[in-house]
Amino acid sequence: MVKYKTIDEHSNDLQVEVYGSTLKQLFKNANNCMFDNLGKVKHEFNKKRNECIWTCNNIDDDFILHSFLSENLSYYYRKGIVRYVSSITKFVRDTATYTIHYFCDECKLNPAIEIKAVTWQGFKVIKNNGIFKVRIIFDT
Repeated sequence: MVKYKTIDEHSNDLQVEVYGSTLKQLFKNANNCMFDNLGKVKHEFNKKRNECIWTCNNIDDDFILHSFLSENLSYYYRKGIVRYVSSITKFVRDTATYTIHYFCDECKLNPAIEIKAVTWQGFKVIKNNGIFKVRIIFDT
């Protein structure tokens, strides 16, 4: 299965369509797509995988994915380190909270472009024929 593709409809920004066989796979692919498009890996920051736990107080898939991407992009701009998601081990949704446990490989990038933000324009997680999909426009 293709993880993502670039769509050329948005001339000034970066628009992609991301796919996953599960919601966990969609989150992983969307995060890694964002950093794949940001630039090329400069060098590994930390050879060991780091375990991360991320929590958000909302149960809407669109809001959760948008917040997850925005938080990881913000982490990159604060620390200069990207978090490539290698695996999501827990994806827990209760009545008011999402909690995601994941392993990530941290590294530094030589940025090719600047991604300023994950936009809400056209942002909608959908499931069609057993495949999750989201279209994302990154403000560049």
